[in-house]
Amino acid sequence: MPPLKIIAFMVNDRHFALPSRQVKEIIESDQDVKPLFYGGDLLKGLVNYSGDLISVLNLPLLLDIPGPVKCPTILVCRDKESGLSVAITVSEILGIERVGVGRLELISDSKDSYIKGFIKPGRNDKGSSMALIDLEKIAEMGLEHIKEDNGFSI
Repeated sequence: MPPLKIIAFMVNDRHFALPSRQVKEIIESDQDVKPLFYGGDLLKGLVNYSGDLISVLNLPLLLDIPGPVKCPTILVCRDKESGLSVAITVSEILGIERVGVGRLELISDSKDSYIKGFIKPGRNDKGSSMALIDLEKIAEMGLEHIKEDNGFSI
């Protein structure tokens, strides 16, 4: 298996990663997010990406990570295989890197269904492991929460 290219980011004090092929744009501020009148705090609003309106999910709230995100950065994501498009708020972008197979530990069952695996720190890294998240699961969780909060089906 070739190295996996990832975008590493933080949500408050936790480290996460997504395959870079799923991240289409990084927006440094939430000024371009158009708020909605439904969706509660979880659905921050919509962002225009190349003419498509993409839902922006409040990732810390969705994952029940305590503490507010100040000046959230928005990751606009699109999965070519599933056709899924969603944007998520994050605290900070840590960088883009290639992860070799030796650092990647994929898991099939996790108490947190949105975690695909873990990326161990490299030799020169001082940080902790990063959770590799499943974009489809994040979107499914967001949709379920929005449905529950609003009492309607989408």
